[in-house]
Amino acid sequence: MVEKSFVHLHNHSEFSFIDGSSSLKSMAKLAKKYGMPAIALTDHGNLYGAIDFYNECKKENIKPIIGCEFYVAPKARQDKDPSHAYDHLTVIAKNNTGYKNLIKLVSISNLEGFYYRPRIDKEILKKYKEGLIVLSGCPSAELSKKIISGDNQKIHETISWFKETFKEDYYLEIMRHELVPDQEKINQWIINNYKELGIKIVATNDNHYETAKDYDKEILLKNVRSNSPNGRKDILEDNSYYIMPPEEVREKFSDIIEACDNTLEIAEKCELKIDFSQTMIPEFATPDKKDAFTYLKELCYEGLKLNFPEASDEINKRLEYELSVIKETDFADYFLVVWDIFQFVNNKKILTTLRGSATASLVLFCLGITKIDPVKNKLVFERFLNIERKEMPDIDIDFQDDRRKEVLEYCTEKYGSDHIAQIIAFSKIKAKGSIRDAGRVMELPLSFVDKVAKLIPNRDPNNPTSDMTLEKALNMSPELRQEYDTNEDIRNLFENAKKIEGSVRNIQTHAAGVIISKDPLDNVVPIQRPPVIEGNDSTPLTQFEMFALADLGLLKMDFLGLSNLTIIDQTVRMIEKKTGEIIDLNSVPKDDTKTFDLLSDAKTSGVFQLESSGMKRYIKELKPTSINDISAMIALYRPGPMEHISTFINSKHGKIPIKYPHESLESILKETYGIIVYQDQVLLIAQSIAGYSLGDADSFRKAMGKKIPQVMAEEKGKFIQGTLDNGFSKELGEKVFELIEPFAGYAFNKAHSVSYAMIGYWTAYFKANYPEIFMSVLMKNSSDDKEKISTLIAECNSMNIAVSGPNINMSEIDFEPYIYRDVEDREEDTIIDIETYKNFEGNKSISYGLGTIKNISSNAITPLVEERKNNGKFKSIEDFITRMSKNPIAKGSLEPLIKVGAFDEIEKREILLPSIEKIATEMSRRNELENSGQANMFDLFGDEVKVPLNLNLIEAEVDYKERMFWERDLLGTVLSENPINKKIETYSNSHIVMAGQLNSERANAQVKVIGQVISTTKRTTRAKEMFLICQLGLLDNAIELVIWPDKMEGSQDLWENGTYLELSVKTNLRNGSTNLIFEDGKRLEFENNELEKFVSKETIDLNKDKELFYKQEEPKEDPFVEKEIIESLPNEVIEPSTSGNLHLEFIGSKNLIEDKYKFEDIMKILLENRSEEQKENVLIKIIYDEKSIELELPICVNVTEELNSKLDSIIGQNNVIIT
Repeated sequence: MVEKSFVHLHNHSEFSFIDGSSSLKSMAKLAKKYGMPAIALTDHGNLYGAIDFYNECKKENIKPIIGCEFYVAPKARQDKDPSHAYDHLTVIAKNNTGYKNLIKLVSISNLEGFYYRPRIDKEILKKYKEGLIVLSGCPSAELSKKIISGDNQKIHETISWFKETFKEDYYLEIMRHELVPDQEKINQWIINNYKELGIKIVATNDNHYETAKDYDKEILLKNVRSNSPNGRKDILEDNSYYIMPPEEVREKFSDIIEACDNTLEIAEKCELKIDFSQTMIPEFATPDKKDAFTYLKELCYEGLKLNFPEASDEINKRLEYELSVIKETDFADYFLVVWDIFQFVNNKKILTTLRGSATASLVLFCLGITKIDPVKNKLVFERFLNIERKEMPDIDIDFQDDRRKEVLEYCTEKYGSDHIAQIIAFSKIKAKGSIRDAGRVMELPLSFVDKVAKLIPNRDPNNPTSDMTLEKALNMSPELRQEYDTNEDIRNLFENAKKIEGSVRNIQTHAAGVIISKDPLDNVVPIQRPPVIEGNDSTPLTQFEMFALADLGLLKMDFLGLSNLTIIDQTVRMIEKKTGEIIDLNSVPKDDTKTFDLLSDAKTSGVFQLESSGMKRYIKELKPTSINDISAMIALYRPGPMEHISTFINSKHGKIPIKYPHESLESILKETYGIIVYQDQVLLIAQSIAGYSLGDADSFRKAMGKKIPQVMAEEKGKFIQGTLDNGFSKELGEKVFELIEPFAGYAFNKAHSVSYAMIGYWTAYFKANYPEIFMSVLMKNSSDDKEKISTLIAECNSMNIAVSGPNINMSEIDFEPYIYRDVEDREEDTIIDIETYKNFEGNKSISYGLGTIKNISSNAITPLVEERKNNGKFKSIEDFITRMSKNPIAKGSLEPLIKVGAFDEIEKREILLPSIEKIATEMSRRNELENSGQANMFDLFGDEVKVPLNLNLIEAEVDYKERMFWERDLLGTVLSENPINKKIETYSNSHIVMAGQLNSERANAQVKVIGQVISTTKRTTRAKEMFLICQLGLLDNAIELVIWPDKMEGSQDLWENGTYLELSVKTNLRNGSTNLIFEDGKRLEFENNELEKFVSKETIDLNKDKELFYKQEEPKEDPFVEKEIIESLPNEVIEPSTSGNLHLEFIGSKNLIEDKYKFEDIMKILLENRSEEQKENVLIKIIYDEKSIELELPICVNVTEELNSKLDSIIGQNNVIIT
């Protein structure tokens, strides 16, 4: 042990987030620089950095001490008292047992004790005390608080508990920072009493950052992470919270030097060795207790017979070879675990595919895990697994995203909830983000910060897969360098940004990573709840990221949710529903002419991996004729290899000759026209030219990809020597090395590319062969994104697929294809037999889903669709109210339905919208009647009797502008006929009227645009000036319009929702998409007489028909208006008569069953006395408690004494009235 040194035992890294900024690497390096034998990591309530810290310390030959500053609940960890939520406590692991207990405690604090912070309590601390050293803590600790309170009894109770529990491993901790309230009081009490108590004293510095000069970085990072609206300077009391050299600390504690010596004693006690040599793959339970490899081999040969009935020697040898590698690397259990998951997935018909290099395994193909033949597709197994690379292979799985949860639940049930967890990820502050974050905290104007951020390149063309850094940006951008050198404000911003660049910002859940362990996870990994909990039983999250987990030998798998697989699955199901065809994806023809025509025409919106504007351009030039062509394009369309796309295309079409570096490479490069596209080709070239084994070739590829000059030089020497040993010339070796050097870094994994090419081909196949079904499913899965819906509807229009607006008599809950028939035959629009749909020769349409309208949920609309399917179309608004009263539609859902025209078939929007309150009230009233039992009696009279409704509908004018605004807002586009759209189309030669007219070539151009204000959002610049973000609706889509503060004052009257505007704007390209910058503009008004010529004859005729219908109906008395009843006076006696109109009053009882029988008797009597001569129907008033309604029965009767007598006997004489 080094004399006169010191060990820092209380250190917060950047993983304490708001309370720390030290990097783990810097902590280890500083300890070595200062000659310290050890250093501890004690982040707040977590062990996020433990493994990386351990490894960094080992690199520097420094002893790592793993600990945690715990939050301790004052009572039970389950108690939640906001007045005293927790105290602090410093705990470190003395040995491996202590480290395991530390993991247990951190896990329990997060899973069981979380309240503001993850908390343990004394009960659980005592249970897992073995191997732990405890320091009494900072001024926020339990002991410190009791010393401040001055209650000696409580002080001694606390000390006694810890001393009894931890014996000689309990130390009294003192700190010396300026301006901390009561700190000196705490220290003095401990110094005065530690000897008498028989407890050793230890000095710590509450370190939050690396050195004194990093104080500004700490303050800056605290503000960034806490999202402070402006910079706070008062977060730390003084600049003393850094890792001090030993002599500086000893000087600070010179009056109690043994407190420093005791840090060395504690370090000497600590001895932790983490084992990275083991694997913790779950042991698969095999039948008959066979060993895992034997069972795997049996399964593989069964699959071999199934897939290759007459397997060639090449295939047999490859399977034997792959199995031998799996046996030697001891991964048989891993493969069986994956096979078991796929057994479940396949049985449940969950659509899935592999991504990454796993598709290259013949073993996985024989097990039914991948459907892509690796031999046929020339996929290299060593890219996935080889003996030279002693690391666990990655088997990454894409599931349809709507069923990923089922797979997680199966694994949890199979292996136990304590054996499975999702993986944490740490988001870091990158180059542009550091500029924006630093600028915000420095309170610089947004426009200024934005200008600087835009000068930073997105990527390094020499190393496109690496992250951009601020230092790289300065060297790459002459404009940025000039601004940096000449503008002090920019230089200050840049220097502050560099301080926080690369720091951890926050935690998140890895998009797909899942860990399945042999032992309970909290034996080896601290776990916690995800940052956003979806229910109480959400799968836990590891506190170690994926590389640390791999070091520990844990089985990591990627369970990815891919929406395109969901779309394919739903398309296949919809095809079966509509046509009766059952499609097996693996039997889809791979040479379909329609599919390749669609790709060659670049009609690839919605086609997986092929729908970006750049990809469309290239795929149209390529005119692919095979899935290999699609695969190569997916591999090439990335930074770096993109420069070879033109060569690839021209070589395919014979415009330039195909060249091979050497004739021996023709077989390797022929399928990609002489271009190196795949990593697999790099491996095969290294094997062919330099004589590498494929395993060594993969190691060569990985080393080359790191772009480290020293490594590159070493690899070149090996490659040239291998070329010579293989009988080739040095010149050829140098030529080939230079050729593959850039590709080694960014060439694509062929197995991954082929897998994704298949998904792309399937989506293209369905779009080409079942266009209306595919597009309807695509829109269903994009329903929350109205902008995307607008784009897809425009795509449908280009495909001659009509998308009709929502209609309560035709639309389903989601988008769905249907056959549109003539008006006389439209009852069958939504209920069509399979053969009719399949054999229909005309264009099939898509109906906009009722449940996909903005502000309407699927659950809210389901009763409407079910009612229509069960009992037919709604004939009128009265019919709708009557039938939907059992499940009333809320006003909040009725309003958008009316606004988008879903009721247009039965009533005009102009009438329904002003009457929406009455409609909702009537449905509720009818619902109350049914629930009370009254309405059930109406069923006794049959369908001819209408339930009385209190409707008095009024009409209000709704202009076309309002209609367009409603539809654009609620549907994403305008679907009903609107003359304003047609009028605006006439401006298309001089103005931008469609988003499709804007593209990257028109960036920074001054243009005129016509659109409608959909919404505006107020924002504030860093200088506290207000500006607006406006969603401007064009004919095909909405686009973002920015109104900066200097343009606000003179344009305030323009930004009312629904207003049409003619604007002068500047186009702007931001994050790959175009937005508009407002310059000047005016309102655009449309007169009705201008619009009349744009209204279609069909619309005019339909409106005339409705007006005629209303006129014919006007003279009739509204049968649904509740009639006023004049009650007879109590002393008035009405004598029965044998002629006249019959009025009955029925006073209900509380016995509804008896009332029902009475009604049946009344109906029977009335029907027996039916008269064709009488003209007036029988009126009956029903009275329940204080409520009453009156209705007219469709029966005329001959009033006789006998009839009166019978009725009297049922309802009483006073309730039979003849007028």
